[in-house]
Amino acid sequence: MAMEFTTIVHFRELGGCKTADGRAIRHGLLYRSGELCHVSDDEHAVLESLGIDTVFDLRSAKDHANKPDRPGSYRVVCCPLAAPERECGERFRNPADYFDKMRTADEHLYNFRFHAFASDYLEFAYNRKTLSQIFAALDRHETLLVHCFGGKDRTGVVSMLIMAALGCDYETCKQNYMLHNEITREETAMYLDMLRKQGLTEWAEKIALLGFRAWEDLFDAAWYSVFDLYNSVEGYLEDQFGVTAEQIADWRSYYLE
Repeated sequence: MAMEFTTIVHFRELGGCKTADGRAIRHGLLYRSGELCHVSDDEHAVLESLGIDTVFDLRSAKDHANKPDRPGSYRVVCCPLAAPERECGERFRNPADYFDKMRTADEHLYNFRFHAFASDYLEFAYNRKTLSQIFAALDRHETLLVHCFGGKDRTGVVSMLIMAALGCDYETCKQNYMLHNEITREETAMYLDMLRKQGLTEWAEKIALLGFRAWEDLFDAAWYSVFDLYNSVEGYLEDQFGVTAEQIADWRSYYLE
C-alpha cells in the first residue's frame, strides 16, 4: 500500500501482501521507500508516528555520508547492498556529461547497461553482511523501513526476500515489485518528456528507463538467483545465513495475520 508522502519518494508498506498459505503480512510493521534525506518537518512527524524501530539505508556509504537520512526516534543503519560497493553513478551526476553520452546511445550500450543491472540484482541476494542485519532485526520483531535512492532496485530485492521468507509466492512478490511502475506513472511520463526535449536517441530513453521503471526480467534475475540454486526459501536462508526453521516460523508468527 502506497502512502501519501511528497518529500519521501515511493513510500509504501508490505502490509496486506498475501502469503501462499492464505495469511497476509500485518500492516504497520514493514516499510520500503526511497532516500530520507529531504523529509520535511510535517512529513517527518508522520514518519515518526509509524513507530519504526530501524531504518536500513541500502545506499553506498558515500551517499549515506553525503546525504544522510534525517535522524529520528528510529535507529539508522548504513548497510550498502551492492557488493562490492559501487560508485559508478558518480559519472552521471554531471548532467552535461550524462546527456553527451546519451545522445549517442545505441543498442549495444543498452544491452551492456541491462546486463549490468541484472548482474547487480544477482549480487543483491547474496550480500550476507547486509541481509544478515535485516534478518536479525526480524528476529527481534522490529518495525522496519528499508530504502535505497529511489526505492526500486536494491529496496525491491530486499523486499522480495523478506516477502519470500514470510511465505509469499513468486507472483505476489513480483506484483509488489512491479507496483513501482503504477506508483510512478506520472513521474515517469514527465521524465521521458524531459529526455525527449534533450534530443536523445530511442536507445537512450530505454537506458534511462532501466533506472526509472521496474522490469520483470530484472525481478526474475533476483528471484531465480535464489530459486535456481535452492528448492525453497528455507534452504536459501539456512545455507546462506544460518537461519533455522524455528526462526522462520517465529517471523511468520509475528509478521503475519
